[in-house]
Amino acid sequence: MWGHGFEQVEKRNLLLVHDILEVAAKTAHESHDREVLGTFYQACVDQGRTKLSGEMSDLLTRIWSIEDQDALLDLVAELHGLGIGAVFGAVPIPSPRGGGRVVLALTSGATALPQLDYLASERMALRRAYVEHVARTFRMAGLSTETARTRAKLVLSFEQELVRVDPLALSKSRGDFGARAFTTLGELSEHMPGFGWERYGEARGLRPGTPVVLSSPRSIEALPGLLAERGVEAARAYLAWSLLDGLAVDLPLDYLLAHIEFDSGVRLDQQVGRHIVAWKRCSSRAQALLPELVGRYFYELQSDRFERETAYAMIMSLHRAFAEKLETASWMDAATRAEAQLKLSSMRHLVAGPTRWLDHGGVELGGDHLANAMKLRQLHVSSQLSGLEALPDLESFPTSPAAVNAFYAPLKNATYVTAGALEWPLFDAAFPVPFSFGRLGAILGHEIGHAFDATGRHMDAQGAWRNWWSSDSAAQYERRASCFVAHYEGYSGLEGTPVDGVRTLTENMADVVGIRMAFSAYRDWMLEHEPSAAPHVPPLANEQLFFVSYAQLWCDPTERAWERMAGENDPHAPPNVRVNAALALVPEFAEAWGCSPQSSMVAEPVCELW
Repeated sequence: MWGHGFEQVEKRNLLLVHDILEVAAKTAHESHDREVLGTFYQACVDQGRTKLSGEMSDLLTRIWSIEDQDALLDLVAELHGLGIGAVFGAVPIPSPRGGGRVVLALTSGATALPQLDYLASERMALRRAYVEHVARTFRMAGLSTETARTRAKLVLSFEQELVRVDPLALSKSRGDFGARAFTTLGELSEHMPGFGWERYGEARGLRPGTPVVLSSPRSIEALPGLLAERGVEAARAYLAWSLLDGLAVDLPLDYLLAHIEFDSGVRLDQQVGRHIVAWKRCSSRAQALLPELVGRYFYELQSDRFERETAYAMIMSLHRAFAEKLETASWMDAATRAEAQLKLSSMRHLVAGPTRWLDHGGVELGGDHLANAMKLRQLHVSSQLSGLEALPDLESFPTSPAAVNAFYAPLKNATYVTAGALEWPLFDAAFPVPFSFGRLGAILGHEIGHAFDATGRHMDAQGAWRNWWSSDSAAQYERRASCFVAHYEGYSGLEGTPVDGVRTLTENMADVVGIRMAFSAYRDWMLEHEPSAAPHVPPLANEQLFFVSYAQLWCDPTERAWERMAGENDPHAPPNVRVNAALALVPEFAEAWGCSPQSSMVAEPVCELW
């Protein structure tokens, strides 16, 4: 959930991406890269309202013609090649075992709704509306009214069963860290002889020795029974819907409008217009499907604005502040502290964009937007698969530099902040120092904090799932985590939705850690560079400006709508809680504002990790 400041930057960056694409369309003859961008953009803008591409129509026809499990697995493999995790997911990741090699992670099958919506009794009306939405889409794809509704009901029942067989779907736990199983595709075939893993592997070009990790073994092992119980007809309907829903944002406009009307109008209870602004949609899709190519042009265009070196210096000051806190965390024993220090010292920070750019010389696009989107998705998935069993590329940048984003990648033990996020009102080298640290500093500190949150603490310096905690230090950590849970469960969003302290724990921890690390780094910076600075924005003291800057980060006019949508699914607390509950746990805030111990902005007890 982004605050209003993020939204401002996103809108401005989208205008810049639009300009890049317009110029590329007019100067496509000047280079192959410009031709790729220009062709993509023009095909998207020219897309019609109803007609599916020939490749898409053929794929749907083959899905509806499935008669046995072999044909089913062939189509599952084909959808996986488009990045659609139908029946089960299969995604290359750095090995959670450590050692650095990339393995294939098998996950629970994709569903269109948040998992809780499939089974909760109070979601019955939403499920009825969902069936109508699926039926409407099937009718648009050529099915009769009666057939479309029958198959839509089969989709719902199939997805409900996918949720039921996933032991973590309805769990409030923070993750079953011991449940992962490591194997190979060949061993999985021997363990589940009735499922056809060999055929799936052949369809995707995977050898029997391909290393595999089952992130949820029970849900994978339940697949043969699920398919046998639900039958081929239900599986066909589910695959067809997975294809249509998975590609919804790139389908012809009538399909896209139906998707938006359900997702925003029904699920979010928002007003939805009937008009799609072509340049906005197509600029967003270019950024999603050609992230590095768009990102490179954006990077070059904005390179004199985002002050990469200043941002990197800021994140390193946060890194040092965290190191100081680890050194003085008296509740950790020496061996556990040493492991935590190793993890922090091994952490890498990538700022603005990649150090080298992908070559798009082999990309050829045409005049059909959906066909272009499918080709680009296939190229992306194929590129990911080609890295199986190799060392992960630690210099790659997993999102477009034009995006507005900052995140921590636990399997790589690395933080990333995009060039698109290094702009006003999030960052500007000319900002007063306390303002910059209160905004971008808190964001970057939040991401570093994820390395040691209630999930991140289970991974070591190399990104491997490993218990490096002594029993005493682990017990101390869990007691402190319980304090965060209890504290946040005393808060509600603006709509009155109570905060789930367990579900939001990792984000809440990262918020508080991020604020405290940013404030500590800010003070160190000021002592070194501006030891006698007068207030930058009187009458606010500089320390007060830091906290005002942080609070403004989460101002958002759409907060109530977000709460209605995400109150039971999002891992983040509502924006008002991310300010008030977090700052109540920051003693430096109370000191800066002279809060009395009885103030609602002073928590008792104060939950503290570092």
